[in-house]
Amino acid sequence: MSAEQPQNVVRTMIDAFNARQYDALAGTLVSPDLIYTQNGNTGGRAKWLQDFRNCAVSFPDVHLTVKSQEIVDDQVITELAIAGTHLGPLGEMAPTGKSFNVDIHLTCHVKDGIIVDWVEQVDEMAMARQLGLMPSDVADTIANR
Repeated sequence: MSAEQPQNVVRTMIDAFNARQYDALAGTLVSPDLIYTQNGNTGGRAKWLQDFRNCAVSFPDVHLTVKSQEIVDDQVITELAIAGTHLGPLGEMAPTGKSFNVDIHLTCHVKDGIIVDWVEQVDEMAMARQLGLMPSDVADTIANR
């Protein structure tokens, strides 16, 4: 497998997210045994798909932008920006109508053209601050400890 192929698999899945076609492509690009981790919380492919669906409901205009991508050993490291407007429920929180734009650090292990491990770190504190869900001074105090 060439070095570009794993990167292309991850980019194709990101493009599918942006086109809201993740359900269709998940069966061909994502292992049924996917290990999915977001900000330390782990689940499987069903949790990964549910998080994608929930994100699209909470932020109907959500969009991922690839900032950089490289292969390190057998992993694809992708730096992304995620942006959207909070127009749908977010858990029990009502829509704020506010927009956000934060970074995501994504590490995927691609084996034989299939994503088997997806680890993402989202700047949730910046997101909460931008959506008005956390006062700026609280976030600044926590960040500067």
